Amino acid sequence: MTTGILTLLLTLGLGGTPPDVYTMRNTNLEIPIRINDAKRPDIKELELHVSTDQGRTWTLAGRARPEQQAFAFHAPTDGLYWFSVCAIDKAGHRDPEDIATAKPALKVFIDTAHPALQVVAVDRIGEEVQVAWECSDSQADPASLRLEYRPAGAESTAVWTPAAVPPQLIGTYRFRPTVGGALTMRMQITDGT
Repeated sequence: MTTGILTLLLTLGLGGTPPDVYTMRNTNLEIPIRINDAKRPDIKELELHVSTDQGRTWTLAGRARPEQQAFAFHAPTDGLYWFSVCAIDKAGHRDPEDIATAKPALKVFIDTAHPALQVVAVDRIGEEVQVAWECSDSQADPASLRLEYRPAGAESTAVWTPAAVPPQLIGTYRFRPTVGGALTMRMQITDGT
């Protein structure tokens, strides 16, 4: 099974966190542990906490010793995961004291599904072709939408000709092909991951 690798910096005492959300296709994450060397001898244990409701509730997702290299995490479903780490020193003090009040150290959106693009209608209207489509994936990138065509039956010799379709997740587009007769068409879209 493939593991996505993310970097989570544990710079105890400094509260810098990345503001953006990372999108991953893998549900198995390896989150490297980086600790300020001066603080390492004081740390007894690290806890990885995860929130699936944008910080309203937190669940303990893993424990690690300060000499360990990474936390392993498996996301059971696609969705948004916030991660935060608590360091527990040898005297039992927690940093941060309350994980719910600390800023998350990492935000990851797990998206294992490829966008589902469906062509719902294709019609010839005189010399023009009208195409209607729908894409139900909220992570799909409208700017990546592509429509191409070529003469039907010429699969081995004809090249695909692009049509300048508007970047929309749901839409209709009418164009005049540069060739007559029956056509083979393809449409594709990618998501932002």
